[in-house]
Amino acid sequence: VPRKRTPSEEVTTVSEAQQWGQKLAAGGWTVIVQIALSVVGGAYLIGSLVRFRRSNIAPDGLVEEADRLWREGKYDELINLSKTRPSTLSHIITFLVEERDSTVEDLTVTAGDMAAREINRHVQRAYPLAIVATLEPLLGLLGTVIGMIESFDTVALAGSLGDASLLAGGISKALVTTAVGLIIAIPFLGFYHHFRSKASQYTTLLEEDLTHLIRHWFIKPAARAQAVPAPAPEAPAE
Repeated sequence: VPRKRTPSEEVTTVSEAQQWGQKLAAGGWTVIVQIALSVVGGAYLIGSLVRFRRSNIAPDGLVEEADRLWREGKYDELINLSKTRPSTLSHIITFLVEERDSTVEDLTVTAGDMAAREINRHVQRAYPLAIVATLEPLLGLLGTVIGMIESFDTVALAGSLGDASLLAGGISKALVTTAVGLIIAIPFLGFYHHFRSKASQYTTLLEEDLTHLIRHWFIKPAARAQAVPAPAPEAPAE
């Protein structure tokens, strides 16, 4: 059972929150830009989390279903898979069925290009996360430098009457922007590399599925057709 906080602890917590709010406000326009940038990056993050999933790339069971429809000769249903089960793999399956009279080499190259373009499109959607992760620390450093310049100016104007507390307080406020930049940048950078890792994983899955389909739909039947011996010529009638 969690221990109930005493009134004095609650007051301390509220006081600390107010202090941090005041420090963020003291960060000035730099903190405002950092927060605005994080909101924009958050929108891209949510979009990538929603779109970049296996169900949208290579859903489980789709290869088996496509194999069954191909064996049954239900080409129209195969073509409609891109509508009934929209995904990168289903779009490529539709292409393979529609162009099934083309050569195996053409089908393999084009299907690989389609898969690469789709994965690259998802990675490009996540690229703003890397931009946020790069800009946030730089903005924090800029805010810190500006704050330190203002602090030194304050001490210089105070002259002999100034004390170390003036400089220490100003530097403390200036470092807030650096802290905000790092706090925002670290998770965004982590999510960006997460999506890069997912892209590599999904690329491997797509390659395996496409290799399976092309091998069983086009390469093996072509090999069997070539292996069938030609009928022996009829003997000439005497």
